[in-house]
Amino acid sequence: MTEGADRARSPTAVAELHARMQAAAALIEPVQRVYAVCHQSPDGDAIGSLLGLGWALKALGKEVTLACADAVPRNLTFLPGSQHIVTRPPLDEELIIVVDTGSLDHLGALYQEPAFQGKPLIVIDHHASNAGFADVNVVDPQVAATAELVYDWVQVLGVPIDARIATCLLTGIIADTRGFRTSSTTVRSVELTAALMKAGAKLPEILWRVFNERSFATLCLWGRVLNSTRRRGRLAWAVVTQAMLRECGASLQDLGDLVNMLVTRDTDVGILFKETGNHKVRVSVRSAKGVDVSPLAAYFGGGGHPQAAGFTVDGSLHAAEEQVLKVATQMLHLSDA
Repeated sequence: MTEGADRARSPTAVAELHARMQAAAALIEPVQRVYAVCHQSPDGDAIGSLLGLGWALKALGKEVTLACADAVPRNLTFLPGSQHIVTRPPLDEELIIVVDTGSLDHLGALYQEPAFQGKPLIVIDHHASNAGFADVNVVDPQVAATAELVYDWVQVLGVPIDARIATCLLTGIIADTRGFRTSSTTVRSVELTAALMKAGAKLPEILWRVFNERSFATLCLWGRVLNSTRRRGRLAWAVVTQAMLRECGASLQDLGDLVNMLVTRDTDVGILFKETGNHKVRVSVRSAKGVDVSPLAAYFGGGGHPQAAGFTVDGSLHAAEEQVLKVATQMLHLSDA
């Protein structure tokens, strides 16, 4: 089934997921120091889920280190606790929780195998590409956002949802559903939104922060990036160069959700190529309903969802464009016309 509202989990699936949450809670109980980490190039669901979980674990009296390989996007720095997220791998923590991440490789520089060895590992995630790499895998691709799974696990842990947790988790839901605009949005997504608002999350403020708050540097960068947009049939793409960033006094964080603008009534797929400056190109892909771009991301070693995915390509910006556009046109059956 493709419509999010129609995707009901079977009682057996619900029971199995609850059992995994109970197993994860059992791993948490005896430890004091926890390391929680989300994927590189974080989005609202990654940061919101990480922080929401962090506040819940602190309510249990745990010492929690929250980590991400990349900085928190500026439009998410309003989230309580965001200033405490660090960029280091695990040290003396006793247990590791990986949040909103389909593969350990997606942790970027923070995945250092020796640092992860010998420690219990939990993953909480909703990516369909997640093959289950942890000791306990709380993974359900049916939910619209990892934040929904974190909400459920916080209930299992017996922690009351306060305004801080609610704000973080609602941001995750809002970000990954694009404000309830993706086909992954379910009735439960809306029900949880109501519950989180009752707990103190302010929906209008979150919507503004996630989708509307931007600086003049952002406007400058968006103008240059959109001016680079080209189209081939039902495919549109644009580029972000290091020169653009310098001219605008901006960073890759200032791109926000610009990639979503490349999917229009005339296009089914939008691709944004981002030159990082270290001979790598980060690629974000979005699509219209009915076009699954996750296989394209998987082909290049990345991951994501049917309508939103990403990956990194080694080499120059020009080479990445040629390679990705060729594969995308063939794999997604998009016309060259």
